[in-house]
Order: sequence, then C-alpha cells, then structure tokens
Amino acid sequence: MDIVIPVGTESRWQDNELRFTLRSIEKNLTGYRNVIIVGWCPPWLQNVIHIKKEDRAGKKQFSIFSKTLAAFDNEETSDSILFWNDDHFLMDGLDVKDFRYWYDGTIDEWSQKAIGNYKRAIQNTAEIKGLNRFYTDIHTPIIYQRAKFKALAELDWSKEYVIKTAYSMNQVGNFEAMDDIKVNKPLTYNEWQDRANGRKFLSIGPYGVSPGLIQLLTEHFPNRSTYENSHNLPRY
Repeated sequence: MDIVIPVGTESRWQDNELRFTLRSIEKNLTGYRNVIIVGWCPPWLQNVIHIKKEDRAGKKQFSIFSKTLAAFDNEETSDSILFWNDDHFLMDGLDVKDFRYWYDGTIDEWSQKAIGNYKRAIQNTAEIKGLNRFYTDIHTPIIYQRAKFKALAELDWSKEYVIKTAYSMNQVGNFEAMDDIKVNKPLTYNEWQDRANGRKFLSIGPYGVSPGLIQLLTEHFPNRSTYENSHNLPRY
C-alpha cells in the first residue's frame, strides 16, 4: 500500500513538519510500499514519487481532494492508499492493516462547534446521505480505496466538503473512537510530553511550533530518513 501526502505551498515550518512526518513513518510504520508526494516538493526530498499538482486558490478542501485524485490517476499507485498529512507524526509502532476509521463524535456535533469556511464545509458534508454520521476528519491518516474515492468526484465541488468524512460516511466496519488532537499553540517540552503520552499520533497547527515541540520530535526521531538528502533542519 502506498502513502500519499499532499503538500501545499511552502510555510515557515513546513520543511520540518514533513521531515519529522517521514521520519516517524520510517521508524514506526510497517506494511507500506512507496511514498507519493503530490503538490510542492521540497528540494531535500529523495526516494519518493512526486506528482505535480497546483492548489486551487480559496478552495482548500478541493485542492486536497484533487491532489489525492491525481495520485489515484497514476496507474502505478496502489488501489488502496494511506492518505497522510504532512503534520501527522506517528509516535508508536503500527502496521497498515491495523488502521481504522478513527472518529471523534458525529458530523452533526462538529457542524455546531466549527467556525468559518470549515464550518460551511462540514455543513455541506452533513447533507450527504450515508450509512453513518461519524466525523472522521480528525488529525490521523486514513485508508482510501481508488474506486470509492473517485466516486466523490460526483459531488458538487462548487462547494467545499470535509473529505475524510464524506468518504467514510458510506463505509461499514472498522470504526473506532479517538479524541482528536491538533495543537495550535506553543507548548513547553513537559506539556508536549503529557500530550504525547499514550497517543499514536500528534498533529500541529501553524502556531503549534515551539522549542518544546522541536525537542520532543528530535528526541523521538533523531535520525534522518531515507527520504532526506540532507540532515540539516531549516530554522523555524
């Protein structure tokens, strides 16, 4: 099974996010084949498959969807992929066969507490008829199957949707509850240790970068992966 990581335009710490994500995959994940990067490809990357795909301005969710679709349009991509964002760090050992549709509550609950454009994307998704109402757009990877994912192209993409939930609403089995975690504020090293305790995944927002995070990730993943052609981490 291939891993697909969509990468947007360069951010102030995106290099480090992607580096540590790939280090965490190589250290802790088993059962995968290739790593496919869709979108922007930083110059330090090696030993990955790169598919060029531009973002659509003002359409964040559609951009992610179209990048994933571009990966599936490549005939050499596996029929099932592990979709992985560049800020998801795997903190413990896991095999691809052990992945679940991890969810945190229902889409109806999230449509009440989300804000802005993301709230509208959730509300649009809530209008889709499906077999379940689980909210799977939490900050963990998810497995997509080619034919089922391509069926999402039939949605009205003049709107935005939360893609993981739109996909999983018509899936059965292998659902498992998990508290969502995405840290979007600077924490100390000890605070990060508390957050990481017992968790398989950590994720950060653009304001979650701090010396404490860097210390934690460097301790867990000190060695460059086979996907890096340089061990020099850029400044944050």
